[in-house]
Amino acid sequence: MIKTGNRFYLFIFSLLFIIASGQPLESKALEDNLKKAVEIAAHGSRFQSERMKIAAENIANMDTTAETPGGAPYRRKVILAQNKYDKNLGTNVLTTKKIDTDKSDFIYLYFRCYL
Repeated sequence: MIKTGNRFYLFIFSLLFIIASGQPLESKALEDNLKKAVEIAAHGSRFQSERMKIAAENIANMDTTAETPGGAPYRRKVILAQNKYDKNLGTNVLTTKKIDTDKSDFIYLYFRCYL
């Protein structure tokens, strides 16, 4: 069994091995591949951060009603992903295509209160 502290080092070593595989272990090549790996991970993290922000807004506003009588209540936001080719990295990265509102019909809930 691997201890928790050692898992991090095993992960880093595995990542470096995967990045360096197929190319000579020169410091420049390894440095370039490591930069690419970090940039690709940063794109994914940026998209995940936007997803979490949209989810937090949806949760915060889910019970919000219309400001004017007869107006529509809050519509949840949806985020659309796009796999886009990045020329600098030479690979596809995850980006935000569009943030839009949900166009589906509202669910009407009726509550009866008996006193």
